[in-house]
Amino acid sequence: MVLLSIAISPEQPHADFQVVAEDDRSLDVSFRVDAESWRADRIVIALEGATLVSTPPEWNCVVSAASADCAPSSGPIDGRIGVSTDSAAAAAYRLSIDATSGGFHIDGDSNGPLGVRGR
Repeated sequence: MVLLSIAISPEQPHADFQVVAEDDRSLDVSFRVDAESWRADRIVIALEGATLVSTPPEWNCVVSAASADCAPSSGPIDGRIGVSTDSAAAAAYRLSIDATSGGFHIDGDSNGPLGVRGR
């Protein structure tokens, strides 16, 4: 009798991450992982030329004027971050998410301008 053992390695799940800055007052954040079980561990927000006004209430954040380090709630991430631009100068954001699913580390990073003033 011959026994054959095959080890099947799981694939890292796909993640969808989107940050939309349609104006200079908010960032809409969406993050999902195509896995049965996953958790977002940390969201970090950094602003340049702007001040952080609000984060989603279900996120536990340590906030300073231009940044936040957050532990989000479980499940898909859908939230709006409120910002206020400091002047007529160009404002920008950088947002990163760290998540885990099983033994996989999943991260997302987004940065860009905070939209066009006067829209």
